[in-house]
Amino acid sequence: MGTELCLFCDNPADSAEHIFPDWLNKYITLAPADPPITVTLMGLDGREARYRSRKVAAVRHRCVCQKCNSGWMSELENEVKPFLEKAVPGQRVHLDPYGSIDIAVWAVMKAYVLEHYGGIAESSRKERARLRKDHVPPQNAGVILAHYGPGRRSMATVLHVPNAQTPITLASLVIGAFAVKVGFVRRKGRGGRGYGQPPVLRDENDPQAIPIFGWVSWPPPEPIPDYEALDAWTRRASRES
Repeated sequence: MGTELCLFCDNPADSAEHIFPDWLNKYITLAPADPPITVTLMGLDGREARYRSRKVAAVRHRCVCQKCNSGWMSELENEVKPFLEKAVPGQRVHLDPYGSIDIAVWAVMKAYVLEHYGGIAESSRKERARLRKDHVPPQNAGVILAHYGPGRRSMATVLHVPNAQTPITLASLVIGAFAVKVGFVRRKGRGGRGYGQPPVLRDENDPQAIPIFGWVSWPPPEPIPDYEALDAWTRRASRES
C-alpha cells in the first residue's frame, strides 16, 4: 500500500486536522450533563456509524500534510476566528462579502475532511487542490448557516443522499449555537465525477437558515429549536438540483 497523500496537495498526509477547532475548546467545554461531542457518518450503503467523545482535541483525522495544516489552513482558521468567537456563544455578528467567502471556504475545507473521515469522499484531488489554490468554494457546493437555539452542542455529520441522477453529499458542523451545512452535487461524467448545480439546501422562505454569500448578518431570524429539529436540518436537501 502506498503512502497516503494529503487531501489538498501531493505531500504525504503526516498531520491530523481537528474536526472541531481546538481553540474553540473554551467555548464548548462540556459540563457533566451536556451531550457528548458526536460525529455521525453515513456511508454510500446507507449504514450509519456514530462516534462520541467528551474532548474536542480527541476528534481529529490524519489526512493532511504539515505544510497545508500549518500554512493556508491555519491562515484560513485565523481569518474566520473573529466570526466564530462570536457566533459559537450565540452573539450577533456581521460578515462582509470577503468574510463570507472565508467562512464558505473554511466550511468546504471541513466538509472535505469529514467526507474523507467518513470514507465517502467523492471529491477529486483536482477539486480539493483548487480550493487550496484559488480560495473560492467549488461551483457544485451550496453553503448555508443556521442558529442552534439551545447551544452547548458539538456535532459533525456527513451523509450521502442517494439519487440516480444527482447524488448529494451533505456535511454539517455544529459548534455551540453556530451551525453550517455544505452540500455537494456531483453528476457522473466521463471520469466518473462532474459538477452539478449546487443543491437547494433550504426553501426561500425558511427563516432558520441564511445563504453564506454576500453580506451576512448572523444569526438568522429563527433558531433551530431542539435536537430533533437540528438532526432533521443536517439531513435536509432538495434533490431537484
